[in-house]
Amino acid sequence: MKIVVEFTTAARIDLFALLAARMPTEGDAARFGAEFLTDMEGQFRDYDGLPPGAEKYSNANGTVWWWRYMNGIWAVYTLEDRTSWLFRAVRAVTVFAFEPLPPAP
Repeated sequence: MKIVVEFTTAARIDLFALLAARMPTEGDAARFGAEFLTDMEGQFRDYDGLPPGAEKYSNANGTVWWWRYMNGIWAVYTLEDRTSWLFRAVRAVTVFAFEPLPPAP
């Protein structure tokens, strides 16, 4: 199965804001953010979109996944399985937000 990973602009902004609050400079936040995104993409690919600890939440609006990437950084994403034009299975991982804490139970 091919794994396609996308980080929306809003998610990138969320991650930068979370890191900027922890880093001495904005440059540090940008550098760490880029490294984190590369690492997260690799983990999504390695685990077919479901890295260890990913939690599924469903409500009337649909299903989203929350994954604790590290302390204080939770990726919020969707999974979509589809077939490509060559009948090859594709799983699309779309990260649309980063949050400091998971949703309350």
